Amino acid sequence: MLSNGKVLLAETLGPPGDEPNQIKGIDVAMLAVTGGLGRRQAPVCKLVRRRWSTA
Repeated sequence: MLSNGKVLLAETLGPPGDEPNQIKGIDVAMLAVTGGLGRRQAPVCKLVRRRWSTA
């Protein structure tokens, strides 16, 4: 990526807890079908802060 490049991060966040939610169902399907990696809000925020604090 160029030094002046941009990254668009688009993500949906489900509510905390064990209650059923459509977003959680989509996440489970993604993990099961594609072998994807799921992250919670705090780790994503940490990655973003770390990246832009060194820019």
